[in-house]
Amino acid sequence: RDLTKLYSLHAAPTGVAALFHVRVLMAPAVRFPRRKFSVMTVEIEDVSGRAQAVWFNQPYLAQHIKAGQDLYLYGVVELKQGHRRLMNPTIEQEDELNLAPVYRLPSSSGMNQKAMRMLMRQAISLCAQREEEVFSEEFRRAHRLAPRAFAVKNVHFPDDEASLKQARRRLCFEELVTVQWMIRLRRARNKNEAGLVFSIDEAALSAFEKRLPFTLTNAQKRCLMEIKHDVTSGCAMNRLIQGDVGCGKTVLAFFAMLLAQTNGGQAALMAPTEILARQHYKELTRYFGEENCALLLGSLSAAERKREYARVASGEASFIVGTNALIQKDVTYRNLAMVVCDEQHRFGVSQRARLFSKGHSPHMLVMSATPIPRTLSLIVFGDLDISVVDELPAGRQKVSTFIIPSKKEKDMLAYIRKELLEGKQAYFVCPVIEEDEEGSIISAEGLFELLKENEFADMPIALLHGQMTSRDKNAVMDGFARGEIKALISTTVIEVGVNVKNASIMVIYGADRFGLAQLHQLRGRVGRGEEKSYCFLFPQNDEAQERLRIMTKTNNGFEIAQYDFELRGPGDYLGKRQSGIAEARFSYALSNTLLLKETQTVLENDILPRPDAFEALRRKAEAQEDVDLTEIAYN
Repeated sequence: RDLTKLYSLHAAPTGVAALFHVRVLMAPAVRFPRRKFSVMTVEIEDVSGRAQAVWFNQPYLAQHIKAGQDLYLYGVVELKQGHRRLMNPTIEQEDELNLAPVYRLPSSSGMNQKAMRMLMRQAISLCAQREEEVFSEEFRRAHRLAPRAFAVKNVHFPDDEASLKQARRRLCFEELVTVQWMIRLRRARNKNEAGLVFSIDEAALSAFEKRLPFTLTNAQKRCLMEIKHDVTSGCAMNRLIQGDVGCGKTVLAFFAMLLAQTNGGQAALMAPTEILARQHYKELTRYFGEENCALLLGSLSAAERKREYARVASGEASFIVGTNALIQKDVTYRNLAMVVCDEQHRFGVSQRARLFSKGHSPHMLVMSATPIPRTLSLIVFGDLDISVVDELPAGRQKVSTFIIPSKKEKDMLAYIRKELLEGKQAYFVCPVIEEDEEGSIISAEGLFELLKENEFADMPIALLHGQMTSRDKNAVMDGFARGEIKALISTTVIEVGVNVKNASIMVIYGADRFGLAQLHQLRGRVGRGEEKSYCFLFPQNDEAQERLRIMTKTNNGFEIAQYDFELRGPGDYLGKRQSGIAEARFSYALSNTLLLKETQTVLENDILPRPDAFEALRRKAEAQEDVDLTEIAYN
């Protein structure tokens, strides 16, 4: 936290944390809108003018804030209805205005930042002489790396910004080298795993291809050849199919599943949501018949579950689709030969491993519709072979995207009403289900009520969100797919896989609250039919338009991902579900493309800074077959 630069309330950029020197104009006002929820407001001013400081659930602060008092506040300024508000700022002490570490503290610990900083100073002092240097002096000079003891001290308590930069670079470098080396070990181990050897029934594949309502692109044909090579090689396939929204990854999964079935095996496809699982099941039954397919969901009744489990165990069902229900301990497969994970970023390594363990070295195919810059994918998916579907099918519509300022909302809704009356359909997406006490975020429920009472009062519209029952969600989606529902007001539950060709309009409220990659996913729900399609981005804060402008310039997901990556770092791609890298101590290093390339070059040239230390890691890894190797690396 940089507490060395002061900003004025009316000159500071919105949405960015900054330090302010303010005067309190009047005593705090505390109210309790609901049980166990408080809002405290304080009128403040500085040389640039007045603003309001707002704290949630911190009523005790009222005892420490008095009218006429000067305070140093660190927080984010938000603009609401033309008024500036400083949201949940921390109160800083004048004698501590420097570069200060911020620690993640459990709410139950009773610890504050000041006490934690004092303890960390003691810890660093005690350990200073015991820091083990893993890079030789010659290696450090060659790669411009600070000594480890200097880096540990300065990453917590930097002497200046230059020292902090040096410290981070050193620790990032060390982490990236170690993690990539362990991923390479895991990849080598995977390559040595014996896999089922398939024979290729070209007649069956050709018959399936002829039934498709489209012609495979060259990119799809290339990826299919790579899948064929893997399943006939004698090693277990472990391949990622990565591609933009609508590029046709799912049909490649169906080809892979058919390869398993023609070799007498079963294929399981795991999807992150019931909506997507049902959609895949519907497509599979269309091509391969209901008698060959099974659907496993958490919402099945006891009788349905018993029937489907029996069909899977007996081998009657060759194509099995489901959510996490596929990996429950009661599910037994007769001969699981192919595992497919759709939207792989939604699943963790352990979930994939549990599905994998249901068979005897089945082939594994994972798919991701979140385009990721190549430099990052080499790390995140370093243990997978990667196929990129970099070509969209013929006829895929380009979606025209516009940023709509708040004053144009009525015009936008009038246009959409006209389009719906002409037979088209629209999605409206909101960031939350319910509004908060402040009403600061447009909610799906709030927008639904608003549209139902005004612009779309005479039209069939529906609400969809994750807290609804499976039965209600499916009823709404089926009604929308049949065209009975004209407008669907939803949360991001429709982000992946939903395919309604007649839907040609996507409206995203609070667009500034989404990452660009997620906006691109949502936009991909339209443009799937013959009609010209549109995406309207409606930001909550009109000042946030600049970041969204890339969406109006390109429909290329990889371009957007690279821009988002450079802007925001790896957070959009590396959630808790991604093993190892998600827990990277210095994962912001992944934003540094040059550092990534440098560490990759070190490994490609087999330069290990301390072979003895890495050899010990390798032995430990080989002794534990099912362990997460990256976690060993950190330990």
